[in-house]
Amino acid sequence: MQITKSDFLRYRQCPENFWMSKYKQESLNKSDVDPFVQQIIDQGHEVEAWARKLFPAGQMINTWKQKALDDTAAAIVSGAEILFQPAIAADGISARIDILEKVGDSWNIYEVKGTTSKDKKKSDHYWDAIFQREVMTRAGFKINDIYLVELNKEFRKNGDIDPDTLLKKTLITEELESMNEEVRQEINLAKAQLAVTVQPANCNCHLKSRKNQCPAFSVFNPDFPAYAVHDIARVSPKKLDQFDEIGVVAVDDIPTDFELTPNQYGQVWTYQQDETIIKPDKIAEQLEELEYPLYFLDYETFPTAVPVYDGCYPFQQVPFQYSLHVLETPDGEYQHYEFLETTTISPIRSIAESLCDVIGEKGSVIVWNKKFEKKCNEDLATMNPDLANQINSINSRLFDLMEIFSKQNYIHKDFKGKSSIKKVLPVICPELKYDDLTIADGGAACSSWKQMVFGKSTTEQQAAIAKDLLKYCKLDTWAMVRIWEEMKKMV
Repeated sequence: MQITKSDFLRYRQCPENFWMSKYKQESLNKSDVDPFVQQIIDQGHEVEAWARKLFPAGQMINTWKQKALDDTAAAIVSGAEILFQPAIAADGISARIDILEKVGDSWNIYEVKGTTSKDKKKSDHYWDAIFQREVMTRAGFKINDIYLVELNKEFRKNGDIDPDTLLKKTLITEELESMNEEVRQEINLAKAQLAVTVQPANCNCHLKSRKNQCPAFSVFNPDFPAYAVHDIARVSPKKLDQFDEIGVVAVDDIPTDFELTPNQYGQVWTYQQDETIIKPDKIAEQLEELEYPLYFLDYETFPTAVPVYDGCYPFQQVPFQYSLHVLETPDGEYQHYEFLETTTISPIRSIAESLCDVIGEKGSVIVWNKKFEKKCNEDLATMNPDLANQINSINSRLFDLMEIFSKQNYIHKDFKGKSSIKKVLPVICPELKYDDLTIADGGAACSSWKQMVFGKSTTEQQAAIAKDLLKYCKLDTWAMVRIWEEMKKMV
């Protein structure tokens, strides 16, 4: 069996999961791709397509397996100097190269990533590139230079997109030199792992936080507790090592004298004691910051790797919808306002105008996770300079309702160390549910809006999506209203 680039990266994450993926793929958990994850995958493909525009004369290798190897070899023999997705294999390892460029008697490798330089450490991408170079070197190719191609974080769309300004090429040949011996050693270890014919008994992912555990973890640990030390908020590898040393896995079994951070202690204590921690004085102190009228605001946004609208930068969160519940006075009635862009026209101007029309010059603007809404507003202010004073005023009055929970002034065992509205709402207001909604989370909202606006939906389908989007966003702000009301009762 060949070790592909994906196999190699999988091996580096978890050798045992790598073995399972090669020998017992059917045993691994399979789940539907989350809409948000699928969007990231699609955007990665879009960035690759733009990168190919940097090399107009390139030839695509769009076949697979042995046919791809044969087609690549034939293209090189025929004199092709730019190849997209060429397949190279040698010495039991293989790779598809994003872009391969011939320079004299040698070749340049271009590794394309749908990220910007600020999104991810470049070293995370280096292993992809150096593995490809190793494959090509073993296949007899002379490698000249290696480039990392990413989105230019300084890019702002202004009319037609020029790939030379959208993308940034970074020479990384020198940085990879120090990794030569290490990649060869890791390839040898991966080959040794693949040569084993007996299924591994376990892996070391029990020493990793839950989100970093491999797909084979449940196969190796079928009786692993649903709520384990790996679910503790911001648990460090060092703490997981300590838990492993004393044989503690379940949160129930954590000793009372085990050293935890204050936040971690609150999470564990409420679960073990089956009690809720409520700090009325602290909650009152936070709520005293509020000034009427109260505006409960939530955005839904559309982030794209390659900007769709003029003035936007890569991965900018463009608000296409908002829901707003307004309470003018303590004894008043709630008013609801909403906005949803349903056409391909940029929503950046219309949503800003709508927001400024309904939010006055005074009063607190209540959100959940103000860092997100604040950045959206900053972008709206930048792109609508005549409305900047009003939008900046809104930003100066943001109140983050989530902080009551993130600062642990209210801790419930069912939060399990988290403070998202999806965790808090079922505890505080169990009568409000997202389960019955067609669109029930932000990822689905973004994907549905994209389908409604840019897809091939019928008029009836577009109307149905719009209705579902409005219903979902309205529930988000009403959920904040109800949580705020319940918090008032605590003080």
